[in-house]
Amino acid sequence: MASQREGVLAREREQSLIETVQETREAAEWERTRYETSLKESYREEQKRWEEMRSTDWKNREEARRKDWMEAEETHMSDWIAVGEAQRGYESACEKYYQWEIEAMEQESAAMAKALETDQEKLELERQVFNAKVVAEEAQEMAEEAVQRETQAIKEAEKTTEKLRKAADELRTLKKEVRALWIDKSWVPEQKAAAFKRGREREKAEVAVESSFRLKKKGVISNESRGMIRDLVGLGISAGKVGGVVAVIAEHIGVPVKGKIRLCLRGIEMVQ
Repeated sequence: MASQREGVLAREREQSLIETVQETREAAEWERTRYETSLKESYREEQKRWEEMRSTDWKNREEARRKDWMEAEETHMSDWIAVGEAQRGYESACEKYYQWEIEAMEQESAAMAKALETDQEKLELERQVFNAKVVAEEAQEMAEEAVQRETQAIKEAEKTTEKLRKAADELRTLKKEVRALWIDKSWVPEQKAAAFKRGREREKAEVAVESSFRLKKKGVISNESRGMIRDLVGLGISAGKVGGVVAVIAEHIGVPVKGKIRLCLRGIEMVQ
């Protein structure tokens, strides 16, 4: 806004200078015309009077007076001409000065316009940088949220894997207890059944696995299933026996199993 106001003031000052030069020139021209007209009229009157008195006795005296007057008028005319020349020189100098002022104001206006354009480009660049920073901060926040979700999922998978590992340990312990029960012939069938029941109840109480546990959810193998398979393979169980071990675990924790469990390219499937 300041640059625009300065440009308007510069244009108004330029117009005022041009009008002043024009008025000065017109006034000088009018004064010179008026003086020339007055001089011509005086000369005609003097010529007429001289012709009327030319036949008189004092012709010589009048001629001398007329000559003196003409010389004085010529001197006066020369002075006026010199004044006019000086006036024209002054007008020329003023015109050059005003032209220089106009050029200086035009250069100043161009510089202010260029500075304004530079400021606008700088503001646009700052706005783009600010928008880029905002987008980068939003992307950073989204990435941090994704990392937090991934970390939470990994923790949940680790918890599930730990539960399955405990279930496998409990299963091995239970098998040892069952085998010991079957080997020990001194135990009566009721004692065997009671011991088996206690072990089964203890396993259900310690291993918190829902009876609705699914190996696949909506056609996709869950992270819990993958973790369980990796843990079983890590314990030394071959890939061909993983299905049987999963079936035994499911049977002991109370999950109904129909058919067989097999490993394929798509993951774990139930075969009727």
